[in-house]
Amino acid sequence: MVIRDLLVGHSPSFFLAWLLQGQGFDDLRKMRQLERLPRTNVISAIPGEISLEGEVAEAGELLQAPHSHVECLYCSYIHEERRIDSGGDSYWAVIDRQTDQVAKFYLEDITGTIPVAPEGANISVGMHRDRIEDV
Repeated sequence: MVIRDLLVGHSPSFFLAWLLQGQGFDDLRKMRQLERLPRTNVISAIPGEISLEGEVAEAGELLQAPHSHVECLYCSYIHEERRIDSGGDSYWAVIDRQTDQVAKFYLEDITGTIPVAPEGANISVGMHRDRIEDV
């Protein structure tokens, strides 16, 4: 009886955890699929999913990251603020969230140059965190 009451009271939490777990496995599967793609040269590129490595040859107008002011092709950030609830526990509240990317750029390697249109692409980049605290 106690277990049934516990499950009924927390069923939304269990359902949410189950959904998030499934999303995590989907992301892992996509990442592993991309890792299996052999890296190719620009001259050998064919339409579809490919893995390329090179330098940006031309990008038109670059983006400027909002806080670091670094020029980039893609920028995604979350601005959070630490808050304290009525019970005295702290949590992070999302203040602002933004993602932006250039519409098109050219990638160049030793074999040539190819246009890249990242619209709709699943972009995975490293994360950099800056922490600013009030004094």
